[in-house]
Amino acid sequence: MPLLSVCIPTYNRAKELDVLLSSLTAQDMTGVEIIVSDNASCDNTKAVVEKYGKKIKNIFYYANESNLGFDANILAAVARAKGKYCWLLGSDDALHKGALARALGYLKSNFELYAVGADLCDGSLDFLQYGGYLRRVKDGCAFGMAKKRDMLFYLSRVKANMGLFGYIGGVIFLKEIWDKIEAPQNLIGLGWIHVYKFWSFKNFGAAVKYKSRALVKIRFYNDELSLKEGRVARLILEFKGLLLTARALFKEDKDLYNAFLAAVTRYVRPDSVPPLFTLKGKDKEHWPQLVEFMRRYPYPERFKNSLNSKWRFSFIYFAREFINKPALRRVKAPVKFIKDLFFG
Repeated sequence: MPLLSVCIPTYNRAKELDVLLSSLTAQDMTGVEIIVSDNASCDNTKAVVEKYGKKIKNIFYYANESNLGFDANILAAVARAKGKYCWLLGSDDALHKGALARALGYLKSNFELYAVGADLCDGSLDFLQYGGYLRRVKDGCAFGMAKKRDMLFYLSRVKANMGLFGYIGGVIFLKEIWDKIEAPQNLIGLGWIHVYKFWSFKNFGAAVKYKSRALVKIRFYNDELSLKEGRVARLILEFKGLLLTARALFKEDKDLYNAFLAAVTRYVRPDSVPPLFTLKGKDKEHWPQLVEFMRRYPYPERFKNSLNSKWRFSFIYFAREFINKPALRRVKAPVKFIKDLFFG
């Protein structure tokens, strides 16, 4: 039995998948298998996987007869894995050099979950910024998921979606426990079934270890929904899906439920929400539904009442939108390199 299964759900991303598989197979894969779960792609995904299958033996390709949807394909990918631990990766991501060796080293401490870091990148996988997701938490800290005090502290430190385990590549997990958690049918299709699964580890006395070093490169805003329907539709997916997931996870604990929702408001800050007058096309069409869900979160009442105001304006929002990101990258990338070199 392999120690680690790298599980890759994919759909029509042959070009990006090629980059990911190249970043994986260039590393020492002793004790590692790769599972590719193809959601009925109509591109050359199969041929890409077969190319790597000629070089290594421990890569396995499975093609679904029809498109199962994102959530069901995640479940299918993990179900096909044989490893003690699993690591889900988006098929448009890539691993940093040496990431597999680091991940395998982490597993020696025998935690049920490991929360690992990632770098946010552009479409060419050039560095934009570190995707850190916990504030003022030391590398290597562990949190008992069955301990309410630990989880309230953890949620109070979340500063990004990754902190809620929203990014699939941010968690390495024990498959034995994942398999014991039944996925509620009413949550499948919302896009966050992995969040439900990871947080349900609390029911088995699990602990999560925080490892801040970035192992993965993420293509920022490259998900299919953002590309086809726009950013507002993507925000609806976030607010609706996480709200219903939180209800299912914490229906008997109001404190944890409120802390979970508060974490969302902390990383989707009011100054990151687009002003009404900037919307057009599908973004404008989807706006009323986004407002409906945002008002269920613990934002300040003044902000919630201003969502439909044409006078709502944020200098910070426009600064982020129009900042020269390539120039910013030239500052951030060397700083991050020095941090990783000296502090891990």
